[in-house]
Amino acid sequence: MLADRFDEAIRLYRRLVQALPAEPGARLNLAMALHSAGRYGESVAQLERLRVSQSGNARFWFLLGVGYLKLEQPGKAVEPLERAVHLDPAYTPSRIEMAGALLESGSLEKAEAAFRALSKDEPSLPKAWQGLAVSRLELSREASDALDRTAPDCSFRYALAALAAAGQGDREQARALYRKALSAAPAAPWIEAELTALSAGAKTGPEDSRAAGHPLALAFFSGQPERVLELASRARDPEALYWRSRAYAELARSAVERLASLPPSAERHELLAVALQRAGRRAEAVAEWRDASRMSPADRRIRGELAQALRLNRQYEEAVPLLEELARLDPARAEWQFELGDCLVSQGHPEQALAHLTRAAGLRPGLLAAQALLGQALLQSGDAQAAVIHLEKALPLDRDGSIHFQLASAYRSLGKPELARQALARQKELRAASGARGADATPAVK
Repeated sequence: MLADRFDEAIRLYRRLVQALPAEPGARLNLAMALHSAGRYGESVAQLERLRVSQSGNARFWFLLGVGYLKLEQPGKAVEPLERAVHLDPAYTPSRIEMAGALLESGSLEKAEAAFRALSKDEPSLPKAWQGLAVSRLELSREASDALDRTAPDCSFRYALAALAAAGQGDREQARALYRKALSAAPAAPWIEAELTALSAGAKTGPEDSRAAGHPLALAFFSGQPERVLELASRARDPEALYWRSRAYAELARSAVERLASLPPSAERHELLAVALQRAGRRAEAVAEWRDASRMSPADRRIRGELAQALRLNRQYEEAVPLLEELARLDPARAEWQFELGDCLVSQGHPEQALAHLTRAAGLRPGLLAAQALLGQALLQSGDAQAAVIHLEKALPLDRDGSIHFQLASAYRSLGKPELARQALARQKELRAASGARGADATPAVK
C-alpha cells in the first residue's frame, strides 16, 4: 500500500480476509486498497459489510461516503458523511465532502448551510467559498424555476429574465423583457426604474422610493439579502419567489468575490472558474482557467476545462487547436472528440467534424449530445439517410424541439412527408412546452 502497489496489496488482503473472516480490520484494509486502486464499487461492497463493527470509526464513514461520491451516487453518500462529521466535527475533509454530497443530491438549503459554516470556520478555504457560491446560485435558480412554473406570464418572471439578459450583456433582450414585465400584472413599481437605469447604464439603489410599501424590495435595495430570505422564507407567491431568487444571486456574488480575494493558486483559479461558469460569467471563467493552466501547464484535465470554457464562450478559433492537441494526446477521450466536433460544426465545417463526432459516438454510445451533433453534421453534409439514424437516437435529449426539426428536414430530403409532418408536430409541442425562453430567468451574478 505505501509503495502504491495496490493490486498486489488487494491480493494479499483478500488472502487475509479468507484466513481471518471475523477480523474487521482485514476487510477494512482490503476496502482501502480497492478504493486506492479506483475500484470504488468493490470497495463500497466491502465497507457495507462493516457498518456495525465500524459504527464509531469516523474514517470508515468518510471512506464509505467518498466511495459513493466516486460512484456518482451523492444521495447515498450523505448519510455516511453526516456520520463522519458527527463523530469527528473537526475533520475538514469530511465536512467538505458532506456539503458537496448535499449539493449534488439536491439538498440545497442544507448544502448552503454546511458551506456557510465551513466558510466561517475556515475562511481561507477556497472550496468553502466556491461551494457557498454554487449552492446559492442553485437556490436562486430553484426559486426562478418555481416562478416559471407557477406564474409564467407575470411581471416578476419577465423582470427576472430581463436581469439575466442584462447580466449576460444582452441589453436589447433585457429591454424587451422589461417592457413585457411592465405590460404584465402585477405592475411592480421598481421595474420601470430598473428599465430606466438599464438604458442610462446606472443602477437603482436604496434611495429608490418606488420600493416603498414592498418590504422585500426595501430590504433588497437596502443591501440586506439575508433579511429578504428571512421575510420570504415561507411565502411562495410570485413576488416572494422573485426576491428569493435575487437575494440568493446577490449572496452568491458575495461568495464569488470572497473566493476571488484569496491568495492565487491553481486550486483557487480552478474553483473560481467553475463558480463563474455556473454564474454565467463565461469570459471571466476563461480567464481563470487560463491562469490555472499557466500554474499547472502539464495538467491535461485543466487544459481540457480551458478548452471547454473557450467553446462555451464561442471562442472557437482558440478552442480548436487546443482540442486538436488534447484529442491527439488522448484519442480515447470521448468528451474532447465531441467538443472538437462541436467547435468545427459551429465554425461551419461539418465535414471536418464528422470523424471526431463519429469517434465520440463510438467511444460513448450513451452520449446523446454526440449523437445529436453527428446527425446535424451528417445532415449539413448532405447524408440525410445516415443523419436520421443518429438524430432518432438523440430524441430523448430533445427539450425544445430542435432535434425533431432537423429530423423533419432529413425525412423531407428522403421523400418521407408523413414522418416529416409528425416530427414537425412534435417539434411544435416541445417548443411550446419549453416556453421558448430567450434567457435564463436566474439573475446573473455580476
